[in-house]
Amino acid sequence: MAKLFIFFLVFHLSLSSLIFTTTISVQSLTHPSDIAALQAFKASIKPITIPSYSCLASWNFSSDPCALPHVTHFTCGLTCSTGSRVTQLTLDPAGYSALSLRYNRLRGPIPWEFSKMGSLKRLFLDGNFLNGTPPEGLFSGRDVSFRQLRRQLSTELPGFIAALLKITET
Repeated sequence: MAKLFIFFLVFHLSLSSLIFTTTISVQSLTHPSDIAALQAFKASIKPITIPSYSCLASWNFSSDPCALPHVTHFTCGLTCSTGSRVTQLTLDPAGYSALSLRYNRLRGPIPWEFSKMGSLKRLFLDGNFLNGTPPEGLFSGRDVSFRQLRRQLSTELPGFIAALLKITET
């Protein structure tokens, strides 16, 4: 009987230790919705198009995105707040021709960096709450789609730009 008791005690302690260790390794600093968004973003890109030297190639979700130090995983490409929320993504200059940020409930001004992306030809901002003045050069040679956004911008788009760009509103 004593041997059976010791066996169950050792088994219980071993199992408890395993569960505790697993729980510790699964906990993450980064907000779960931020991790899910990063995973979805990376999954939306064909792996064959991600160069091995790019920031995106270092995104390995076996490591917490906001955990420091960033030695082998998430070495570049994102910034986290002190509250472990992802606050900024920095993409490699990989020549993106289209970017869809549809229905992400983004708020604030349209980032001026979009106007600096020379190879970006299509930009989809539908279903967001962006406001302010559109960055100068944003519409130069691009097809920009942003339904219901025009009412939120602080400056009116010139008529010739709206006509040239196929801006659609619902």
